This record gives sequence, structure tokens and C-alpha cells, in this order.
Amino acid sequence: MEAPKIVKDEAKELINMYGDQIIHIGQYDNREVYQFLFPGESTTGFPFVYLVNHNEAVEKVTGPEALDILHIIQTTQNTVINI
Repeated sequence: MEAPKIVKDEAKELINMYGDQIIHIGQYDNREVYQFLFPGESTTGFPFVYLVNHNEAVEKVTGPEALDILHIIQTTQNTVINI
């Protein structure tokens, strides 16, 4: 599933620096979740995830909360996630 335009708009700065590497990873709190993937050799801090509500609103999440969301998706939806 390709990331909707509202996610790409929110991640524009990261896309300009690292390329368009956004993947759909599941659902959380009745919202679709997308993760920005940094290139393999990049040293970064916390991951960036984007919560999308009906393709109308997007919330960017990073920090410990992003790790919590990724962990919940991985354990409840049997999804392998790159962190």
C-alpha cells in the first residue's frame, strides 16, 4: 500500500534528504500506520511513524511513543518491523 499524499507531505523534509521510503505497517487505534525507513547506513534516533485517519488527517509520531506503537503492531499483528 502506497503512502497517501498527506503522509508524503508531512514527511517531505525526510523524503528530500533520504528518498521516498515510506511503508505501510498496519493499523493502530483505528488508524493506518506508515513508517519512514532511513537508508541502511544512516545513524538516526527514534523512528518516524505517521498515523492516518481516513486519509484526512495525519499525525507524525516519534520518540518513545513511536517505539511503543511499532511494538504493539509487531506483537498484535505478527508483522516484522524494521526499527
